[in-house]
Amino acid sequence: MASTVRAVALLGAVAGVAGTSDLASYVLPLTGSQAGGNTFPGVSEPFGMVKLGPDMDTGPNSGASSYSGYVGGNAFFTGFSMLHESGTGGAPKYGVVSQMPVTGGPVSNPLVRHADARGSVADVASPGSYTATMSSGIVVDLAASSRAGLYQYTFPNRSTSNSVIVDVSHYLPAPDRAYLSQHYLNGSITVSSNPDGSGLQYQGAGTYNNGWNLSPGWTVYFCGHFDSLGTVQTFIGTDGTSSTISQFPAASSIATTKSRLGAVFTFNGSTASTVTSRVGVSFISAAQACSNVDSQVPAGTNQTALAAQTRALWNDQVLSKITTTDTSNTTRLQLLYSSLYHMLLLPQNKTGENPLWTSTEPYYDDVFTLWDLFRCTTALFHVLQPTMYEEFIRSLVDIWRHEGFMPDARSSFFNGATQGGSNADNVLADAYVKGVRGSINWDDAYAAMVTDAETVPVNNNDPRDPSGSTKEGRSALPDWHLYGFITRTFGRSVTRAVEYSVNDFSLYQVATGLGKTGDANKYLERSRNWRKHWNPDAKSLGFSGFLVPRTKTSFIAQNPLLCGGCYWKDDYYEALSWEYSFNAHHDIYTLVNYSGGDTTFSDRLSMMFVPGQRPYGSAQFNNTIFNPGNEPSFTTPYLFNFVGRQDLSVKYSRAAADAYYQPTPGGLPGNSDAGAMESWVLWSMIGLYPITGQTTFLIGSPWLSDLTISLGAGKSLQISTTSTGDNSSSSQSIYVQSLKVNGQPWNQSWVTYNDIFSNGGSLDFVLGPQPSNWSSLGTPPPSPATENSVTPPLTMPTIVDDLDRRFNWRVARPVLATLGSAVGTTMILATVYLYTHRRRLQLNPEEPPTTETTLPTPPLPPQTFASRSIGFFNGVASLPAQLTRWVEGRLVGRRRQTTLPIDSDGSLASAAAAIGTTKPATVPDVAKSVASSSYTGSEVTESSVDDVSKDKTQVQVSVEAVTDSSNPSSSEAV
Repeated sequence: MASTVRAVALLGAVAGVAGTSDLASYVLPLTGSQAGGNTFPGVSEPFGMVKLGPDMDTGPNSGASSYSGYVGGNAFFTGFSMLHESGTGGAPKYGVVSQMPVTGGPVSNPLVRHADARGSVADVASPGSYTATMSSGIVVDLAASSRAGLYQYTFPNRSTSNSVIVDVSHYLPAPDRAYLSQHYLNGSITVSSNPDGSGLQYQGAGTYNNGWNLSPGWTVYFCGHFDSLGTVQTFIGTDGTSSTISQFPAASSIATTKSRLGAVFTFNGSTASTVTSRVGVSFISAAQACSNVDSQVPAGTNQTALAAQTRALWNDQVLSKITTTDTSNTTRLQLLYSSLYHMLLLPQNKTGENPLWTSTEPYYDDVFTLWDLFRCTTALFHVLQPTMYEEFIRSLVDIWRHEGFMPDARSSFFNGATQGGSNADNVLADAYVKGVRGSINWDDAYAAMVTDAETVPVNNNDPRDPSGSTKEGRSALPDWHLYGFITRTFGRSVTRAVEYSVNDFSLYQVATGLGKTGDANKYLERSRNWRKHWNPDAKSLGFSGFLVPRTKTSFIAQNPLLCGGCYWKDDYYEALSWEYSFNAHHDIYTLVNYSGGDTTFSDRLSMMFVPGQRPYGSAQFNNTIFNPGNEPSFTTPYLFNFVGRQDLSVKYSRAAADAYYQPTPGGLPGNSDAGAMESWVLWSMIGLYPITGQTTFLIGSPWLSDLTISLGAGKSLQISTTSTGDNSSSSQSIYVQSLKVNGQPWNQSWVTYNDIFSNGGSLDFVLGPQPSNWSSLGTPPPSPATENSVTPPLTMPTIVDDLDRRFNWRVARPVLATLGSAVGTTMILATVYLYTHRRRLQLNPEEPPTTETTLPTPPLPPQTFASRSIGFFNGVASLPAQLTRWVEGRLVGRRRQTTLPIDSDGSLASAAAAIGTTKPATVPDVAKSVASSSYTGSEVTESSVDDVSKDKTQVQVSVEAVTDSSNPSSSEAV
């Protein structure tokens, strides 16, 4: 009976698609799947827990990660698994509960690599369906529901024996970041025939750990069926990593073991050239996994019908939320609907599948990450998916109830990694000020925000930054509470000062709404602490005033165009001082004031888009300071609205969208970041931009002649554009000439949520090919954290380096030991000798400035015997400082950051050849070779991978060596 009902439902879904506009035809799931976009092109429902798709690599020695499982071009299929993420970086997650079809004879060892190259027919993907053709001739068709999936294998006619390998130990590795790579911990499996004799079945579990959030072990349960008669043999290996077989066949039921295990299902090719398998998953139990597959993909379901059902779901629940009659530009429609599609793959709705606690609240997992999503994506969730949005916020608060902190990121039921601030605060504030109430307990929600603002999380000792927790919360709170700024005691000090300010403003917003006046005043004042990192004397490209690192009493000199490795232990995370200096969006009037006024602020913003200004790391963006592939730059093009130049907001945002977004596999400027990139371009196409934590939307310029955004409950936002140019120039008519909001003339370059979203509304634009001053007489967008009289910026001395930080125990121990030894005497004499002979103790002058730069000794005047005598005693007096510089110049000052090219096969062979090394072309080996060839007599003490470029063509490594800094060689550059 259940199967009959399910079949009727599936047929109804097909009819529904045929009878309505099929917007899914504009969706290209392969958009952003290559060139570092890392989108998932397989099959998923909106926010679906199951993401069924391929796992691929470039070969057995592949050195690159396959973040979503997919790899374009000449690549190999290693399996087709049930769980994936989309658009992520850092390190892959999931790629588990896998099947791998093979043909051509019996499988002798299922644990060895059974990869199959991509065939001559390209992969085909659409919402609800994915098809891969392999070089062996096997065709794999996939379809999925939210918690179950369907595999259809069509084997070549020539084959007489076909098999499907179920390897429980299969997962997506991170060969380029081993310390973040997942691991298989243990598994179990039981195989049998279906009770009705119609085929074979299996169930079991696998436990895995690690990944980008360094999670402990988590378990997924599976329950699978094959609809064809055949045979099945289990297998078990000797351990958890090798490909050596211990037993094959093994028992029909293998209890939990740390060894690799699985089963091989074999079918007679002469009687079954097509084999279908249905698989359910659960994080609760194998029984629940069986229930999921039986209820969602019952016996008799075919791939075509299930694919049609999922396609209809995308049409009805997602794509139809934005419609247009302007079909003149198919490419734009493909970009619009492909972006909508990818934006709603994550997070994953795992309500009812949380193994950690029982709750009546919803549960969402795989939040990757709010640092990426809070600027654009969550505000669009609110507009397009209000029910899901409320559930998501309730889930964040419920995680706090049971684990003590809301996540900034979360995967496999574990918080982490937190890149900057506690950005769930921003998401909650945005919802609160826009009137989201529903079933959210706002007293609890505010208490969760206060936990972020006041409680120091326990350090999880992440090697990326051991200075504090990367799991959750704000680990730099000790400085924030004590000083109102963040010193280099903590990594990412400048980044987090900006983000903590925004977080505290979010608490101010909710505290104000809840009538907590004392809290509101406290957090508003704290939200201005970003100013304490503003050095008005810092200069770059003709502009003054930038956010810099600092000590308790002074600023630290920083080139605003450089940020070291821009990574976890550095002052700035994934962006320059130039970029972060524009990120206090709650206090923009102060920023304008500190920058020198409206005109200078506008000129400074414009400099962000001038090619050739960034020294390195942005070649794909013409070396502009503005980085369209990273979130700290997202809002920057729209800030012109605050100083009366809305035309420049249109100019630069449209230029970035046109240049870096296309509905193609390489059509994203960086990692999708779980839909963050897609949401940015969607707002651009709509002609608005949200300021999270406020009700403000900055006005841009719509791309289409009309848009209707469905807001639910019969409400909608109607957007129209009329061009003043002739038809030949209408594509260049991007500048706003005039605007009506809800039928009334409008001269402000911003609107509020209540103006157009809470009850619906209309925006009617007149556009032209030339800028106009349509909004120059209107009130600028609000800056709610700015006082009526802005406090002048701090004036403090600037030092070249933070000696308190540099003189750490790594330096102190050898210095103190040396002072008390015979070697110390020799060093004292050497110091005097160097002093009297005017030796300059400095780093290689060709090095870019880093936080480890030591000050050169000033040149000495011509010396007489008397001056030498005086100099001797001065030298002895300054001995401690001289020794500190001398030792640090050799122990700490030799930390190098080098960018190496990555070859198309994922190796570093070219980099290795460039420096003449014969070692294996791995990152650590090449890094050590770089250090050894850079300085005569160097001894490498440490090497690490800092980051991989988003297009995977470069890797940045750091090396640290003990060396003689006064004797650089000429072979430093790779």
